[in-house]
Amino acid sequence: MLKDDLYNIGVDVDGTVSDFFGDDYDIYYETLKALAADTKIDELKAAIKKKDVSGAFEAAHCLKAAVGMCGNEILMQRLVVLVEILRKNQMPTGAQIDSFYVSFREFVNVINRN
Repeated sequence: MLKDDLYNIGVDVDGTVSDFFGDDYDIYYETLKALAADTKIDELKAAIKKKDVSGAFEAAHCLKAAVGMCGNEILMQRLVVLVEILRKNQMPTGAQIDSFYVSFREFVNVINRN
C-alpha cells in the first residue's frame, strides 16, 4: 500500500494530508503522481550537466515547491541544500547532487510502484 511504503521511507503522510490537503488522501496521491511525472528533474539534471547555475536554480526551486507539499523531509532537506548553493551562484558538489538524486529516485519509485 502506498501509504505504508511512504511511511517506510520517512514520509509523514497523515501530517502532510492534514496540513495541506484537508484530509483528502485522493488529492494527496494525485499530487504525488504529478510530482513523479514532473519533468523538472530532467531540466535540473540537464542544467547541472551543462553547469548552468541559473537553469539549475530555476528547476530546483520549482521542485522545492512541489516536494514541500509531499511530506518527504529527507528529500526536502537535500533539495534545500541544492537550492541554497545555487542561489549563491555556485554549483553543488557531486555528493550533494547524488544524495538528492538518490532520495528523489527512491521517492518516485515508491510512488510509481503503487
